[in-house]
Amino acid sequence: MSNDETFQAPQRETATRSQDLAAVVVGAGSFILGLWMVLDIAAMEDNPIASLSGGIDAKQYPTWLGVGLMVLAVAVIIRPATRLISVRGRPDETLPWARIIGVVVALFLYLLAFPRFGYIASTTLFGAALMVAGGARRPLSIVGFPVAFSLALYWLVRIVFDIHLPFGRFLTALIGG
Repeated sequence: MSNDETFQAPQRETATRSQDLAAVVVGAGSFILGLWMVLDIAAMEDNPIASLSGGIDAKQYPTWLGVGLMVLAVAVIIRPATRLISVRGRPDETLPWARIIGVVVALFLYLLAFPRFGYIASTTLFGAALMVAGGARRPLSIVGFPVAFSLALYWLVRIVFDIHLPFGRFLTALIGG
């Protein structure tokens, strides 16, 4: 191996048009979800987070969460959208569009499930859906990681921010709380 070969930086592959389009679709879905959170959930008088919080001004929590999601979505969309418009002659490929659209649908189902099933159950189901969409096949990873992640994040938010995330109307009625 010559000295020229050892000092060459790895070349970045440009994403295909389909990959850029998929990033724009998921980013747009996330932006719409954030906007929905800001306009609908944050405007609710009895939003599920505000009614259970003991810490920060939880009435503002869904608004800030939605705005944060919108900012992240725009950050994800900018580069692929720019490449879609400006870069020509890139290869195209077939992508698993059912999975990609499934992720966007799972985002909206998560938002709908949150008040009814609460944070832990809905986040675990959403995480399991993302694991399946990402190609996970082992039952332990599909169930175990989302459960551990949901519980860890629940306790972190509860201890650090003193926010009581909702347990959910369905589970509360089922347990009798």
